[in-house]
Amino acid sequence: MLGYLPKSYVWTLVGKDVAVFIYRAHQKANFLFGHLAGYRGRVLIDGYSSYGRVLHDLQIMHAGCHVHVRRHFVEAHTVAKDSRAEKSLEFYAELYRL
Repeated sequence: MLGYLPKSYVWTLVGKDVAVFIYRAHQKANFLFGHLAGYRGRVLIDGYSSYGRVLHDLQIMHAGCHVHVRRHFVEAHTVAKDSRAEKSLEFYAELYRL
């Protein structure tokens, strides 16, 4: 048995000719200041608040994560029984198929 494995995070930074994987034992995003200083593109991340602060301070555009958005439609469809969410889930099914 492996025992208790603490939660950890792997960040993947992908450029034109390189991919960098950075391991952190915590979710704090302050280390990104050093890696993203001077960058002027988009960053695909989830909505964790400390990420937004880093992007705002560095004036980098946040590209939203569709997996996280889709979860809200699943919840609306299954928990709230909102039939309008079904169209969005069909869209995501097609997007994932592609």
